[in-house]
Amino acid sequence: MAINFDQLLVLPGQNIFSQPLTITPTVSQSATLNHPVVPYAGRGVWSSTIEAVTLEDGSKLTTRTLSISIRLSEYAVPPQQGDTVSLVSDTTSFFAGIAIGTTVSFVIDDLFFKGDGSVLIILKRVI
Repeated sequence: MAINFDQLLVLPGQNIFSQPLTITPTVSQSATLNHPVVPYAGRGVWSSTIEAVTLEDGSKLTTRTLSISIRLSEYAVPPQQGDTVSLVSDTTSFFAGIAIGTTVSFVIDDLFFKGDGSVLIILKRVI
């Protein structure tokens, strides 16, 4: 008997924890003369991971990796590396120091397709 993790695990998680976002498909849906790139709405669960790296001289560098998990079945064309993801910061956002109501944009740096029907998207901030 097959277990549908997308329905049993990913969907309830998205329904509870996801935030709205906008994807600008500059790579996944290339523009043509008659079909310009059109941003579209989506949703995803945001995450932030602190990474500590020890350098050759023994000093440490700490950075933060931002990611978002999306449900693959909710996207007719999955986002790809190079597409842009944007959201409007609100009281539930984890972006310290960014005014509420500010649009924050990221470029998709990498994607990891999970076996449960979700995709983990690694992001880089666009400034």
